[in-house]
Amino acid sequence: IGRILSMINLQSRAWRSTIAASLLIFEALVVISLDAYLIIQNFIADNVDDRHALLGEIIYATVGAAVLTLLAFGFHKNNRAQRSPAVLINLIFLGVSTYMFGEGLWLLGLVTFLVAGSTVVAAVSVIPEKK
Repeated sequence: IGRILSMINLQSRAWRSTIAASLLIFEALVVISLDAYLIIQNFIADNVDDRHALLGEIIYATVGAAVLTLLAFGFHKNNRAQRSPAVLINLIFLGVSTYMFGEGLWLLGLVTFLVAGSTVVAAVSVIPEKK
């Protein structure tokens, strides 16, 4: 583990970009798993009052996961255009984590806060130097 940690250079813009891309992929996987849960619930739950509202949530989660994945690939390729949307989405996630804290979901809120905050820091840190 020491050898692996010695290879990580946080001063390198490429490493910070890779970290941001990895965090965005992680977020996309979480959203996809939530999407799969909603799809399964749509078929097996008997007490779903409004299936059209659930379908809207499924579409929203699918599009959100696709956007997060595209942003991650943009960071991986060092494109500059992906930085602002990634920061915006994760600032929204930070707001969502405060609602989780308010509802008593402390562990989920803390994990959401830490991942979103880390992604914002990583995304902002890859700002290119002026020439």
